[in-house]
Amino acid sequence: MKTIYFVLVFLILSTFLFSTIINVPGDQPTIQLGINAATNTDSVLVQPGTYVENINFSGKLITVGSLYLTTQDTTYISSTIIDGNNYSTVVGFYNGENSTAVLCGFTITNGNASGSYPGDSGGGISCYYSSPSLQNLSISGNSADVRGGGISCNESSPILENVTISGNTVSYTSGCGGGINCYENSNPSLSNVTISGNSADYGGGIYCDSSSPSLVNVTISDNSAYYGAGIFCWYNSNPSLENVTISVYASDDPYTGFVEDTSGSFVGESWSTSIMEVKKFYYVTASTETIRSKNSHLHDVYHYDRKSKGYDSDKFKNRKRK
Repeated sequence: MKTIYFVLVFLILSTFLFSTIINVPGDQPTIQLGINAATNTDSVLVQPGTYVENINFSGKLITVGSLYLTTQDTTYISSTIIDGNNYSTVVGFYNGENSTAVLCGFTITNGNASGSYPGDSGGGISCYYSSPSLQNLSISGNSADVRGGGISCNESSPILENVTISGNTVSYTSGCGGGINCYENSNPSLSNVTISGNSADYGGGIYCDSSSPSLVNVTISDNSAYYGAGIFCWYNSNPSLENVTISVYASDDPYTGFVEDTSGSFVGESWSTSIMEVKKFYYVTASTETIRSKNSHLHDVYHYDRKSKGYDSDKFKNRKRK
């Protein structure tokens, strides 16, 4: 994993060195004006500060980064803030951007996705038919009406690396994906990601609908939801988990469940589960047919069973399978 990370850093820095550098606020006063002035392969380099704006990559395959991009100093992540002013999505990818569109080294906060679709999804970041690279970010304190308080993906498969998604919310009843919403064939790749303290009715941490995200070295903790505080999986969703920990606070909510790995290794369906009592109750909400995981500890994964047209908690309650 370290090798992959350093290769990615090398590729980013190589692109950076051979592109036009647009400095904000030196060359352009705002990040959006920097993006507007850029062409493919250019880099928009942002100095520390708080930028109150809502930006759109506008289909450009460029790198927008804080000084973390050139220094690898993580303090620039917290000191370079894009503040959405509680107005709309903070960062939008709506025009088919691919992985060479890079957002790196910011705090993304105070977004409020509301209005008509897709404007009601993705308080922090919205990916609509786009698959950018999201690296070394803190996405916190954002909200959405319907989907994706932190990040919303629709027909999108972004790459997330070294990202923290915390304290984001979806406000409407039956809202989905407090941290991340994966909708309509969205298969994002998450590596070294923390998803904590987010909330929605369905999928406090992650919501999947016809989507199969890949998670490696991910922690999903202390999120809240009526169904699936950790992960909620709807139709045709097959997330892949490796070295993943999912945990929630015990509560009186009967739909918050806990599953504990007792075999030490999850590989395909060749694994066993047991009920683990946590404080006041125990309840299994994990589908062995759906979750593909390895070396992971799962607490609260919820799956909808299309055959029975119901939730699989009773199906797996007090059951051990190998």
